[in-house]
Amino acid sequence: MSFDEILDRLWFFDSEVFAHDTLWVFKKYRTHEEYWVHNPLADELDTFIQRENPILCGYNCNAYDKFILQACLLGYTPEEVKKVNDAIIKEDIRGWDLGLEYIQLPTMFDLFNEITPRKSLKELEGNLRLDITETTIPFDLPTKWTEEELQEVLYYCEHDVDALFSVFKCLFNTYKSKYIISQLGHMDPEKTLAMTNANITAALLGAKKVSHDDNFAYVYPDVIDKTKIPKEFLDYIDDLIEHNDLNYKTDAPALDLGSIILQTGLGGCHAFIKEGPLIYDAGLDLEVE
Repeated sequence: MSFDEILDRLWFFDSEVFAHDTLWVFKKYRTHEEYWVHNPLADELDTFIQRENPILCGYNCNAYDKFILQACLLGYTPEEVKKVNDAIIKEDIRGWDLGLEYIQLPTMFDLFNEITPRKSLKELEGNLRLDITETTIPFDLPTKWTEEELQEVLYYCEHDVDALFSVFKCLFNTYKSKYIISQLGHMDPEKTLAMTNANITAALLGAKKVSHDDNFAYVYPDVIDKTKIPKEFLDYIDDLIEHNDLNYKTDAPALDLGSIILQTGLGGCHAFIKEGPLIYDAGLDLEVE
């Protein structure tokens, strides 16, 4: 699957949940075609998904909208969907702990995961000089929407979906880079672009989950040839092991590896070339043993 083919299937989306009303807005990346639905039956949403085979792109959707969509596709009433909403928003229960019945969902890209430090969508809209006006309809409204209230919430939801186009434009090269990594590592590009950077790194390197109760009780694996590792990086790791906590004395070194500088650290490594553009060669191959 090419990067262009992924973009062809990309739809930005958002949801709004009230006591007796659920609203969905979807907009296609390529054409800005819009599909919105109020208090949909499960079949309505499923028909849209089956017809478009969308890759959905939202903001904080992995923590919220994913589970609202799951509830809707399971046939929950608006009142039952509101209970899911309140459990996540008011009770701070993680969606995967709600015990919702499994149902296959479209692939989702969560732009929230690409923003560091974390920002609300309204903060990003402000930085992008977009309108940050909130709806005047209170989210704890106890009654069903009137037609006027529906139109106001629809306008508010459409605006947030439109803002995702601008945020994605800022992150376009990030997603293109993820796609390139997927090709180099023989990984499914659709799944790779939905991963966090940490998960991509783990998958690329074939990492396996290991249970432990002490992050700093580290032992060098026997397969590592320490003679090939720069001394300043070994000193950094040895200092972490010696102190067994974050009160280490040695700062994470930036390694000069010829054409690139590699900044090391506990959170991972970040490399950049010293000069000139990075040229992607589709003929390159990356084998991980």
